[in-house]
Parts: sequence; C-alpha cells; structure tokens
Amino acid sequence: MSSPSFSLDALRGFPRPVYAVAAGQLVNLFGSGLVYPFATVHFHLAVGISLSVVGFGLLANNVATAVGTAVGGYLADRRGRKPVMVASMLLSSVTLAAYALVESGPAFVAVAAAAGLTLGLYTPASHATIADLTEGGDRDRAFALLKVGNNAGFGAGFVVGGVLYEVAALSVFVLDGLTCAVVAGVLWYALPRLHEGDTAPPSATPSATGGGRSRSVAS
Repeated sequence: MSSPSFSLDALRGFPRPVYAVAAGQLVNLFGSGLVYPFATVHFHLAVGISLSVVGFGLLANNVATAVGTAVGGYLADRRGRKPVMVASMLLSSVTLAAYALVESGPAFVAVAAAAGLTLGLYTPASHATIADLTEGGDRDRAFALLKVGNNAGFGAGFVVGGVLYEVAALSVFVLDGLTCAVVAGVLWYALPRLHEGDTAPPSATPSATGGGRSRSVAS
C-alpha cells in the first residue's frame, strides 16, 4: 500500500488574513516554546521559588487562561475579532516580559495569572476569524494550517530557547514579549475588522481569476 503524499497545494489559495492568523500563531507559539519548557527550572533553581508555589502559579495561569478565553469570545462577538486579537498580543507583550522581573513567589503567581488572562483572549477571536473567512473544505484546511503553525512554532521555540537559556536566561522572557508585539503588528496590518455573523469582504476572498492567489485586504 502506498503512503499518502503531501502536497503544498493544501496550503495555497487562502485569503491573506488566514495566512496572517497562521503566521501569528506560529510566532506566538515560538515565544511560548522559548519560555514554558524552562520556566519551572528557572524560577525554582535560579530565583529560589519553591516548587509548590511554582505549581500554584502554573495553576493560576491555566485558570486565568480559561477565564480569558471566555471573555475573549464575548468581546470578539461584541467588539470584533481584530481588536481583541491585537489587544491580547499587546497586553501579553507586557505580561510575558514581566516574567523577567519576578523575584518572589507572590510576584510569580501574579504575573502568571496576568499572562494567562491576556493570552486567553486571543484564541476564540483567532478561531472565529478563520471561521468567518473560510467555508467548507477550505475551513478544515485553514484550521489544519493553524495547527501546523502551533506545532512548528513551539518546536522551534523550544530549540532556540534552550540555546538562549544557556547564554542569557532572562532573554527568553523578553523575547517572548517581543514576539507578541510582532504578532500584534502583523494582525493590525493584515486583518479586516469582523464581528459575529460577518463574512469575508470581497477583497479577502481568493480571486476568481488569480489562480488561487488571494488579494490584499485593507484593515
């Protein structure tokens, strides 16, 4: 039995904003890969925070992420997907870089909770954007593209983070914040403003005569 072949054609033909969201996912998860594999080691061994407090901080991060996801979904429907995504990344650029300033257990828990809340805002808005801009089989391919961006970004961040942590440990937290700022800029430039029930504007859909290539979208 022959194995299924992979074709780059599966990644082509999307509107430009879909690629912007996927690129944002890749860069954002690259930042996460820089930090999270090394966070427990750093804050326990280098900063001196007990493992129980580090664990509580990570719990606070996950709970805050869940809250942020609920709030982000509500705001994405009321205020639009683009403002929520851009605000999430701008706020996260601050909360994630703030890890570099942590010197105590309470500070770690506070920063971890704040970072979870700001990052949680992003996911429902990004997924709603993909749903707004695609239909049918293209929607399935677009969500698969997001997953590829997630995995590729986190894996690359893990490798680069390991190298940076050996050289300058705090740089991984600062760079994580910077990746969020980069994503905010990409999204602000490339995305149309969509609300619940909106569909892609004509300029966000692939050209009927452009061989599957998509045209520009004004934000």
